[in-house]
Amino acid sequence: MKLKKNIFRLLALGLVAAGATACSDNNEPEPPVTEPVTPDAIVVVNNGVQSTGVPGTITLYNTATAATTADAFREVNAMSVGDTPQDVVVYGSKMYVSVFDSNCIWVLDAATMKIKKNIVPTAPAAGPRNFAVSGGKVYVSLYSGHVAAIDTTTMAIESTFEVGPNPEKIAIAGNKMYVANSDGNNWMEGNVNSSLSIVDLATMKQTFHKIGANVTSVVTNGTDVFALCMGNYNDIPATIKKVAADGSATDFCPGTIMTIWNNALYVINDPAMTPGNPTYKVYDTAGTAHDMFSSATEKPVAPCGIAVNTFDGSLVILSRRMGEVYPLYTEPGVAYLYNADLSLKGTFEIGINPTAAVFTNCSPE
Repeated sequence: MKLKKNIFRLLALGLVAAGATACSDNNEPEPPVTEPVTPDAIVVVNNGVQSTGVPGTITLYNTATAATTADAFREVNAMSVGDTPQDVVVYGSKMYVSVFDSNCIWVLDAATMKIKKNIVPTAPAAGPRNFAVSGGKVYVSLYSGHVAAIDTTTMAIESTFEVGPNPEKIAIAGNKMYVANSDGNNWMEGNVNSSLSIVDLATMKQTFHKIGANVTSVVTNGTDVFALCMGNYNDIPATIKKVAADGSATDFCPGTIMTIWNNALYVINDPAMTPGNPTYKVYDTAGTAHDMFSSATEKPVAPCGIAVNTFDGSLVILSRRMGEVYPLYTEPGVAYLYNADLSLKGTFEIGINPTAAVFTNCSPE
């Protein structure tokens, strides 16, 4: 599609060559975060296929016109986003995209998706995974066992600190950062060093909490904190746990994918042993649940990601397509878009192995 020019209207909502040359931005001050306008686009990050060298893509969907751009990053920047892009977040006037195998973090203009800078983490602190934002900084987990803090004005890594092995998602509530240390490279030994790190951002004091097997995700509404322990994909099931202030955790519900908005925890449970038959629930933070959807036709069959529009509570769920028995990992996926009342608004095609999405205002020319 021919993308049309629009003016960025502050704040999007959240969610390759590693040596490419960065564009100059004169280090302009980052504008303050203000109340967002209604988002009119969804940005979806797709992994591609690592094993066969198929690069990732970024899909851009216009919620007003239903127009889709399959590879928006390439269309705007005339190059691939890289190998296995992992996550996306928008903060202030910039969009950040982590690219794991290419070991880079793209800083983009959030209105146009044009490259502003390419940040390359320096070994041994490498392998960008997932983002969290707070206090004028963008934090990114690095699979090497670190978290890096990016200054949003200079667009450079200003500090890096060690956490547990192979961290995945991170979340910030107040002055505390929660880091899901998966120990994913040690899966054959049962992820025995997996933990949840709690980092006091004022003092940088860190504590480690053994809350379950294979901790991969953590979300917060600013008060309540939930961590996802994926188990071993066999006899230890995936479980979402509620984390107390002291770092202890109690079982909350079964689940493999989650996101949170205000008092609502959206949970998808799709264990590996039951492909094509996921369950969808909405929990309040006290544990009361109800079904997310009233009709089976509204449900994705192979979900792999979820994002909430924090402006109005609408949702997008990312899904692979199903083959005869198992999900298709080499074919484009499909996104299901829901209204705030969780009625299905429509679907749109996305890339291969979708992994993350964000509601935003983005309209490149």
